[in-house]
Amino acid sequence: MVLPLVLGGGRRVAGAGGPVIGVVLLRRFRTNGHLTELRDLAELPALPPKGWIIDYADGTGHGVVAWGKITLRSFQPGAHGPDVMIGMESQPPEKMQAALDAGWKPLATEA
Repeated sequence: MVLPLVLGGGRRVAGAGGPVIGVVLLRRFRTNGHLTELRDLAELPALPPKGWIIDYADGTGHGVVAWGKITLRSFQPGAHGPDVMIGMESQPPEKMQAALDAGWKPLATEA
């Protein structure tokens, strides 16, 4: 099954018109033995299972869901960002520049 994303106001939105889940999409590229991970925010109508295809709808193609991660947190007042991460299968390194040009950002790593 292909889950298309539609660009909307700086974020990617799928299944407009119903409830959505804010997620971080993570794309992986391996070049010369080095792993580079790029992230972007998306709103999905459901958590996609492993093997689903997500069409990025930004001219950079699509990816296959490899894994998902949900981080539980306390119910403190305030606004909270997405704690759901969807990891995609590794992609060919030649697609990385197009993803960067489309607004995907390197995954921040903690020092």
